[in-house]
Amino acid sequence: MDQKQQQLEVRPASPDDVTIVYVRRTVRMYNVFETELSDLGGSSSIHWGFFGVAFGAALAFGVTLLTVHLDGKLPSIFTGLFAVSALSTVYFLAMGIRDQLRARARIKQIRQRPAD
Repeated sequence: MDQKQQQLEVRPASPDDVTIVYVRRTVRMYNVFETELSDLGGSSSIHWGFFGVAFGAALAFGVTLLTVHLDGKLPSIFTGLFAVSALSTVYFLAMGIRDQLRARARIKQIRQRPAD
């Protein structure tokens, strides 16, 4: 049995085929209290959900008042509902913004802590 020895030679097609770039990364770990962690959830505050519902209701009652002819007590009922919805919209908007600002301040406070 004749076994022929073959030489295997690997050559890259061109010198620019592969580029390896090493990027240095730093991972920082922060210890936080449970209350701080719950404060960070302010960006997903329930106030934003209620704001959306109140805004939609105010919009619906306002459009109804402007486009539909209402008789009897209905105009005063719809005006009252519009007013309550509009005030609720302003309230929940303010509370949502407050929660958002508190969460940002808490994150800033955590980031500024000296590393141990």
